[in-house]
Amino acid sequence: LNIFQSAPSPSYNLMAKCNSFSIHIQMSKLADSYALLNPLNCPFEPLPSTLNTIDFLNDRSSSSLHFAREIFLDIQQPFQSVSFTTTTPSLMRIFGGAIVDLDIDFGLFLGHAEDFILIDESTNNAGQAEYLVWEIPAGSFILNMTISPTLSSNFGPARQTCYHIPFEIEISPISFLQSSSNVVRHCAADQHADPPALIYTTKSTPTILSQTFYYDRVPDDQPYQRAIAIAAQYPARLYLELSYEFLIAGLSVYVDGTTRADSSRPMDVSRLGHVWQNQQHLDMEIDVGNYTIHLWDTGSIKGSDQSFCIEYDLFVRLDPLVVVDICRTALTFPTNLYFDRASWAFGGPQDPSTGIANINGYGFKSAPQGQSLFVSFQAITKSLVRVFVDGGSGAEILIKLYGDHNRTQVLGYSSLNSPQADDEGWIVEGRGRPNVSEHGASTEYVIELLFLSLPVNDENDENALCNTFHFQFALMPVAIVPTFVGCPLDYSASSSVPPISMSSPSNAGYFYFLENGAFSKSAIETPSNIETTLFGKTFRHRITILTHKTPTYLTAYVAFNFLTSDLRLRLSSSGSSGHVLANGQPDSLVDFEGGFDFRNVLSTINLSYGTFYLDILQDVTDNPLASLDSYCINFLFSITLSPGNDLNMVAVTPSSGSRINPYNNFFLRIAFPLPVAFPSAQDLHDYVLLNDAIYLQSLLGHFLRPNVLTYSTDRTSIQIEVFAEQIIPGERYLLFVDYSRFLTSKGSPFVDGHNVIHNNWYEFDKCECNQHGSCITLPVGLVCQCESPFTGEHCESCISGYHPAVDRCIENVYCTESTCNGHGDC
Repeated sequence: LNIFQSAPSPSYNLMAKCNSFSIHIQMSKLADSYALLNPLNCPFEPLPSTLNTIDFLNDRSSSSLHFAREIFLDIQQPFQSVSFTTTTPSLMRIFGGAIVDLDIDFGLFLGHAEDFILIDESTNNAGQAEYLVWEIPAGSFILNMTISPTLSSNFGPARQTCYHIPFEIEISPISFLQSSSNVVRHCAADQHADPPALIYTTKSTPTILSQTFYYDRVPDDQPYQRAIAIAAQYPARLYLELSYEFLIAGLSVYVDGTTRADSSRPMDVSRLGHVWQNQQHLDMEIDVGNYTIHLWDTGSIKGSDQSFCIEYDLFVRLDPLVVVDICRTALTFPTNLYFDRASWAFGGPQDPSTGIANINGYGFKSAPQGQSLFVSFQAITKSLVRVFVDGGSGAEILIKLYGDHNRTQVLGYSSLNSPQADDEGWIVEGRGRPNVSEHGASTEYVIELLFLSLPVNDENDENALCNTFHFQFALMPVAIVPTFVGCPLDYSASSSVPPISMSSPSNAGYFYFLENGAFSKSAIETPSNIETTLFGKTFRHRITILTHKTPTYLTAYVAFNFLTSDLRLRLSSSGSSGHVLANGQPDSLVDFEGGFDFRNVLSTINLSYGTFYLDILQDVTDNPLASLDSYCINFLFSITLSPGNDLNMVAVTPSSGSRINPYNNFFLRIAFPLPVAFPSAQDLHDYVLLNDAIYLQSLLGHFLRPNVLTYSTDRTSIQIEVFAEQIIPGERYLLFVDYSRFLTSKGSPFVDGHNVIHNNWYEFDKCECNQHGSCITLPVGLVCQCESPFTGEHCESCISGYHPAVDRCIENVYCTESTCNGHGDC
C-alpha cells in the first residue's frame, strides 16, 4: 500500500503546510473458492470519500453541496463512508435507492479524528429506499453506508456483482434557505387544495391530471398523506410523475389495488415509484380493477424547528392500452427432461431405456434476477452429465446440481468461467428406471439455474424486454463413454497437438488448421502441463506466438464434443505478469464441424508487436474421465494471424442477425482493406451473379442472391440489398463470399482460393396476425400489434369483455331483467 502526494499544483502555496488525512483498511476472508474469477466490469463509481471538493458545489450557493449519481455497491466491502464539512447550521437530505437482495443503512457521525458521535441512523427494512432529513450544526461529519445481504438472499457462492443504486445528498445553510425567495415558509390559505378523489379510465381517449399542489411541513407535524382513487373500467397504461424541491420535501408515491379482470382470481398489485433527484415517476400497465395512488411525506425534519411550504407538481396520465406482449415469443423452460413435452422440440426427452439425451434450446425465458429455474433428469445407470447455459451479455447464471427431488443434497456448482455463459460436467450414480406413477420423483436429479445478474434492463418496468437464455444438456452412460473418447488411429504425441510456437511474418499472414487434434490421458495428467490455482487444476497446452507487425489480428477457435470435454482458449501477454488479454467464449454449433458440436472462440483480437501466449485449457479438477485406462480429448483447432494490411482482412456488417424482419428488404455491407479495382461499378451486379461471388444459402438449400449491389465512393466496400420477396420467413441463411473474384489495383485477388465462409448467419423471423393486426419489430423480434379488441400471439383471441364470433370479437352483453323482456330468467 503506497500513500503519496502527487506533484505540487499551482495552488500548492495556498495549502496548509501540515496536511492531515485518515485511513481505513479492512481485510476480509473470501467466503469460498467461488469468489470472483473475472475482473469486474462495472460502469459505476463508488461513493466518493469526501464531498469537500468544488465538483459537488451547488449552483444555488457557494456554501451548498449537491451530489447525485448512480453509485456502485461492492458487497465485498460492506462499509463505505463519505466525509463533509459545514461552516454554519445547515439542512441536509439523503436518498439511497433500494435493491431487493441488499439491506442498505446509513449512519451520520459528528466529530473529527477518532472522536465521532453518532447523531442518527436509518431504520428502513431491507429492500426499501432510505429517506433521511436532518438539521445539522457546523462541524465535520462522516456518513457511513452499511451494505449487507438480506436473510432471504440466495447468492449461491459469494460473488461480486455490479450492484448499483441512485444516491443523492444535498446540504444547504439554513440562513440561505431563510433568505431565499425560492423557499416559502408558510402556504397561503387558498393554496391548500387536495388532488381529486377519483379518476376513471376510458376506452378510447387518455385521462390526464396535471396540477400544482401545496402543503405545510411544520415541526412535529403528522406525515402528509393523500390518496387518489382510480376506477379502471378498461385496461390502461398508468404514467405518473411527481416533482418537488428535493431538500425540503420528502414525498413518496406508490400505487396499489386489486385487478378484477378475472373475477375468479383477483390479484393484488403494488408498485413503488422510482426516485431520482427531485422527481418520482411510475410507469405501469393496469388491468380492469380498483387502484389507489398514495402520496405521503415522512413528516418533520429531525433536529429542526423549521417550517416550509411544500410545492409539488403532479402529472397523471391514463392511456387506453393496446396490448402487445413482447414476451410471448420467449419459450417456457421445461420442468424435467425425461417426459415434459416442453423439451421435445429441442431433442428431448431422455431415452427411456438408456437415459441418453442431447437437448439444445434457444430463447427460454429467464427468471428474474436473484431467482432460479429448476429442471430434473434421470440417470438410469452411472452417467456422465454436462450442462451449458448462456444468458447473453451482462448475464451471470450459476448452475447447481442436486441429488434429490427436494433439493436438499447439493452435489456441485459450476465455476462461472465466462462473463455471460457457464458450463459444468459431473458423473452421477444410476438409480434405475423411474417409477411411472410418481413421474420418477424418487430417482431424479435436479439442476438449478440461479440468475445472479441479467442484461441491463429496468427490472422495475413491467414492459422491460424479456431476457432469454440458451440451454444445452447432454447425458451418456459411463459404460459407453470410452467409445467416444478413443484416440485416433494415427495419434502422435507431437503431430496430434498444435505446435508450441507460431510466428506471423511481417509481410504475410499465418494460418494453421488441425482437423484431428487429440490430447491423450498421459499428456493431460503430466504434472508440467497442470496449472494449480485456488479454484482447482487445469490442463494447459501453451502456444507461444511471435508477432512482427503492429497491428496483427488473431482469430482462433477450438471445436470439441460437448459432453466429453470442455476446452477453453486464453490469450495472455508474456513475461512474469502474464496479464490475461482475452478469454474465449463458449458457442454451441448449429451444424456439426468435424463431428464436433461445441466450440470455444476468440474473436478478432488486435495484437501489437511482441510475444504472446495462447493456451488451450481443460478443467481437470474433478475429471470424469480419470478412471479410464486410456482416453483422448479429440478436437479441431484453427488460428489465423493477419497483419493489419493483409488482404484477407475483410469485415461484414452486420456480422450476424436473428429475428430479422423478412418483410423488409435486407441489407449487408462487405468492407475490403483496399479499394476494389475489378469488377467495374457498371458490371458489378451481373459479374457477382454470374460468378456466384456473393450469395446467402439456407439450411434447406434456398438461395438469396443480391438484387442491388453498389460500391462506396472509395470502392472499399460493397452494399448489398436483397428484396423481401426472395426471403422465406423463419429461414436461417449463411453468407458465402468468393473474395478471389475481386481484384486490387495491382490485379491481385483479395484471397487465394474460392468461397470463404465466415460464420455469418442471418435468421429471419416469422409473423402471422390472421388479418387482425400488423407485424411490428421489437428488440425481441417480430410480434403482432393487434387491432382492438383482438389479442393473442397471432391476434386469434379477444380481450377481456369480448368473445369470438367467426372472425370478429363481439362485446359481451350481460343479462339483466330487461334483457329477457319479462319472458325469461337470467
